[in-house]
Amino acid sequence: GKSTLANNISRILGIPHIELDALHHEEGFTPSPEFMDRVSQSVKVADWVMDGNYIRCAHITEPQATHVIWLDLPRYIVVWSVIVRSFWRLWNNTLLWGKCRETISNLIQPNNKSVIWYAFFHYMILKEKYEAAIIKWKEEGKIVYRLKSRAEVNQFVEKLQ
Repeated sequence: GKSTLANNISRILGIPHIELDALHHEEGFTPSPEFMDRVSQSVKVADWVMDGNYIRCAHITEPQATHVIWLDLPRYIVVWSVIVRSFWRLWNNTLLWGKCRETISNLIQPNNKSVIWYAFFHYMILKEKYEAAIIKWKEEGKIVYRLKSRAEVNQFVEKLQ
């Protein structure tokens, strides 16, 4: 997904990877009150790659971004990937960002705390926002990549190498 692609770009280009989830979450997936300050500090370096869907910090990140990559994968792929990855993390008791672990209740409860619920129900909302944003980003002179399949993502990474 987003983090894997950003990690690959970071490794290939030798630039820092900023993971917005890591800046946003405290223990137990509690939102950090320092989130915006953390984002502001992170983008002070000359070059970086960032992943995440945090529109509320776009006023900080977008002015400095030169390229935008939108993983516009089909909903069934996005949701299935989230389910598999989340249950894998739960099963393996994976520590995320050094401070959070998946819980069964966070995966299955029907509200915004469930990453599965969020992926399914916010898919079209985010898609519409990004479709509108692409027009703005192109007008601002940003280079925009819209990758619609895993094959396109793989080809993109291969071209960077």
